[in-house]
Amino acid sequence: MLAEYNNAFRARRTSVAASQWISERVTQAAIAWVLGAVFVRFCEENFLLEAPYIAGPTPARQTYAQERHSQFMAQDAARTHRDWLVAAFDEIGSSPTGRMLFDRHNPLRQIPISKEKQPNGYGASLTTPT
Repeated sequence: MLAEYNNAFRARRTSVAASQWISERVTQAAIAWVLGAVFVRFCEENFLLEAPYIAGPTPARQTYAQERHSQFMAQDAARTHRDWLVAAFDEIGSSPTGRMLFDRHNPLRQIPISKEKQPNGYGASLTTPT
């Protein structure tokens, strides 16, 4: 990430200190993860996804989302909730419109959430690439 900052600084795309630039990038990535999850929920509520990932507008869809999540997690013990969200982003990103939202330029693709499970069982920290 520091190399990316140095390139931006040399190209005069930024004039802020490296620590501030990196902090802003991490903030953008965190916001992108939250907005991505909100967008998945929007798609679920409006039946824009064939199958739900997080929840659903009806009790049956909610149950279906929970069953799918459990199945996904059971297929590989190394999987985390992060992987489940990434699967949702990938499904939305497979359409021409969704591709514009979840392509490699989206900050959530550039600074991923850690796959490391936290004490509460959830992966919750952003990993800063070097």
